[in-house]
Amino acid sequence: MFVSRFSSTDRCKRKPALTDAQQLMYSQEKSVNFRLVSRMVARYAPTRLGEGDLAPKEVQDYLAEIGEFAQLAQLTSSIDFIFSHIPTLCEPGFPLEGYTALPYARVARVFVGKTAAFPGILAFRFSKLNGTRRQQKQIVLAFSGTTNAHQALLNLWAVHHPHASQRGTVHRGFWALYEGIRASALDAIRAALSMEEAITRTPTGRNTISEVVVTGHSMGAAVAQLLVLDLLRDDSDMQSLIGGIPLRFVGFGGPRVGDAALRALWCELVVARRARYGEDAFGEYAIKMYNDGVPALPPLAFGYRHLVQSAYYAENDKLYRVPPELGEYSRFRTLCHDATVPVLHPRGGHMYYNGRDAEGMVRRLGWFKEALKDEPGVRAAYLTKVEQDAAKAASC
Repeated sequence: MFVSRFSSTDRCKRKPALTDAQQLMYSQEKSVNFRLVSRMVARYAPTRLGEGDLAPKEVQDYLAEIGEFAQLAQLTSSIDFIFSHIPTLCEPGFPLEGYTALPYARVARVFVGKTAAFPGILAFRFSKLNGTRRQQKQIVLAFSGTTNAHQALLNLWAVHHPHASQRGTVHRGFWALYEGIRASALDAIRAALSMEEAITRTPTGRNTISEVVVTGHSMGAAVAQLLVLDLLRDDSDMQSLIGGIPLRFVGFGGPRVGDAALRALWCELVVARRARYGEDAFGEYAIKMYNDGVPALPPLAFGYRHLVQSAYYAENDKLYRVPPELGEYSRFRTLCHDATVPVLHPRGGHMYYNGRDAEGMVRRLGWFKEALKDEPGVRAAYLTKVEQDAAKAASC
């Protein structure tokens, strides 16, 4: 007789009652959240994630801040608008409420690849101290997720293609996107590092850049990994420019990118960089979300593997560190959640990373743009729309 390694008393109730606002939120979904893919393709890990696996709050906060740039990369046509209204947009009740990184950021470059109009951005993020800006900076390069049909088709082009290193194979569609945007992305980083080197070196010669972060959501996370792989293996001017500045990869809901040989190359290069510059010279974060099927694609049976060894799993407003040996799993049993305690997004899904409803944010941003037509009563017009939406929830 088959006996599950999880007893019936070990299972958690996963479907708390939805609030009126949550019912409305889910009824308004237009984007695909890959929940069905998760149930059909993703495998449960053989062991539960528990109290000892919880990520520190500072890690969760850091990833949420970087996630703001991954979202921004999908809104390239609205970047000027967003930053011209950033103080208002970050107020309570407005589309960017709770966004703490963007108010202290400046987008230095927006670029579009030659394949499928695939966009990316490069931004400087200034750290805040006592309400003022200090010189220390992050350089954040973010790639967009899927935004058009051509890009969606490339997502499906899961044919193995030789990687430029000749050390394994890569997803053909992701490689096509990367080839189309690689030069622009490297030029953006090169220009940013050169400018910072010329402008903000201290009298002692120490560069004030705190780190270089490459990030993306979904397809953007896949392309971001290919760029980081090049930065790790590149022995040209990029290596001399970056030097020992900490390099970070942060991916949200990213699919598998290459085969086991390419993963071995990634691990080898990470070890080499840390041996040369120190353990902090490289950091990697691959975040998966409850009920998001994208990290389970392409399936293991197709010969694909995740490159990143440091994975995280988000569920019920908690973030867990995934043991390296469980990195290929995309579904986990976690700490039992008290059903009487509300969570923000109980159904999980591809568009709900970092405690944010990405689709809802874009919708509210559209309301804000519409409300601007009613100047000087923009706040009243926008908040009226929010109240009308809340009234819909109450009537559900």
